[in-house]
Amino acid sequence: MRIRWFRCRTKALSLLPGRRRGRNLPRRLTQSTDVFPTNDPDRAGRLAPARAWAVLAKARLPTVVCLADHHATGPHWICAACAQPWPCPTWTDLPIDAALRRALLPGFSLLVPQAIRDLRGRPEGPEPPEIVKRFLWFLPLTDEEARATARRLR
Repeated sequence: MRIRWFRCRTKALSLLPGRRRGRNLPRRLTQSTDVFPTNDPDRAGRLAPARAWAVLAKARLPTVVCLADHHATGPHWICAACAQPWPCPTWTDLPIDAALRRALLPGFSLLVPQAIRDLRGRPEGPEPPEIVKRFLWFLPLTDEEARATARRLR
C-alpha cells in the first residue's frame, strides 16, 4: 500500500505568512533608521534593526577611487589622466594603512629602478634619492634611507 505524505498536510502547519502584493511589510522592516547616540567613537551609532547592516557595511567600505587611468611609464613619468608627475595626487592622497602599504610595495619597488634610469640623466631631473621618495611616498623614509635604497636599486 502506498501512502502519499503530502495529502496528510493541513493548513495549520503553514507557519510563514504568504507574501501579498503591496506595501504589507512587517513593522521591523519599516522602522525609522535614525541614529541614536552611543559612547563608542568608532561606531556609527545604534540604528533600527532593519537598516543597521546597511549603514555598517557602508561605513566599512573604503572610498572607491578609479586608478586605472592614473598610470605612467618612462621616460617622462607623467600621469596619463591628470598630466602631473607620477605618482600623481590621486595615488598619493590614498589613505595608507599597513595592508595597502604591503600591497603597493612590490609593484612600486619594481618601478623605481626604471624611473631612476629615466629621470636621473635629465638636466632638470631629480636626484635618485628624491625619485625613491617620490615613488615610495607611502614609506616613512629618511634622506639616508632613500639614498641607500637608490644606490641599491640603480
